[in-house]
Amino acid sequence: MDRAGFVGTWVLVSWSATDAVGQQVLPYGDAPHGYIIYTADGYMSAQIQGNGGEGVTGEGLFLAYSGEFLLDGETAIHRVKFSNWLPIVGSDQRRDATFSGDQLVLSATAKGTTHTISWKRAKVVENS
Repeated sequence: MDRAGFVGTWVLVSWSATDAVGQQVLPYGDAPHGYIIYTADGYMSAQIQGNGGEGVTGEGLFLAYSGEFLLDGETAIHRVKFSNWLPIVGSDQRRDATFSGDQLVLSATAKGTTHTISWKRAKVVENS
């Protein structure tokens, strides 16, 4: 896996979380919006806006963070420099990454819950 595959803008498709007993929740609701952007010089920025719904917490209404990113095999590491969610500032957020065509899936397990975040490559619509 190389950095070039990540570079660009990705549009959020979905975010689901599955606990150790298989129960699934949608931490940002059933139709969240967001972008994650990776730059060629090794920076990233993510913004996710939840749409409410069952199981959505205050943290699930909006998340933004940015910093450097690097790769370790099949893992993307987001080195968080700034965030509206202070507990992650200064942390390395490790995400297992898989690509399929214009789809990117990032996943991580924390406290027994596996989060799966699906993205699709953004397409620029040109105005005439």
